Amino acid sequence: MKLSKVKLALIILSILLSLIVILSTIFVGYGYKYKKIAISYSKLYGVDSSLILSIIQTESGYNNRAISSKGAVGLMQIMPQTAEYISEIKNDIYYDLKNPNTNINYGVFYFKYLLDKFKSEDIAICAYNAGENTIKKWFENDFDVNSIKYKE
Repeated sequence: MKLSKVKLALIILSILLSLIVILSTIFVGYGYKYKKIAISYSKLYGVDSSLILSIIQTESGYNNRAISSKGAVGLMQIMPQTAEYISEIKNDIYYDLKNPNTNINYGVFYFKYLLDKFKSEDIAICAYNAGENTIKKWFENDFDVNSIKYKE
């Protein structure tokens, strides 16, 4: 049985489309299970969920086991000292930053805290990445955006 070029092309196209569907489900859906959690906490704390999802993508690439070279943990890359501070405010004695629900809860809570403190999304994002004290130091001196030494 000989296949025509059209039938062969259709079979190949069908196989490629199937692979695309499978791969997109794996990679696009990779963070899907965390998106619901992020949206839920974004609503709870009154923060733009798109921004929180972007922070998660940037900080960890939706890898819930991510640990940075500086020691930041989980999806939202929270420093243990920051988590301790948040746990005191929330009166949460037992917390696990490796738990995605806790990590996102603490991350969104902390981001909302930074938004309230700095009154600017841009500065809150910088503070989330560089640290609150680093931002304070920037503004104590004659701050110049070109002097930022973070490649992020």
